[in-house]
Amino acid sequence: MATLSATYTRVLPALSEAIVKLSGAFEALAGETYTFTSSVSLDGDANQANNQRTDQRSVSGVTAPPTELTATVCGNGPVVLKGQGNGTIFWYDAAEGRRTDYCR
Repeated sequence: MATLSATYTRVLPALSEAIVKLSGAFEALAGETYTFTSSVSLDGDANQANNQRTDQRSVSGVTAPPTELTATVCGNGPVVLKGQGNGTIFWYDAAEGRRTDYCR
């Protein structure tokens, strides 16, 4: 179990929300689901029943590589890119990965 923590130091008005960046790290494994429990405390809090929240997040599993990738050009026309895969296939115009288009 990992512990991530932070202290919010600004004024937070009643019935408002804030985003807090947590410090710490843990190794998230593909295909696993993780439970995050956040809690707050404030001296004199009239309603301590709403001071905790639990969320679950899943890490995507490894997917198979795309298949049937083709690139077709007719004369001076546009290049038609096609492929089959589980998810979104991204096409790049250079080895550095500048995305120019994508297929679903």
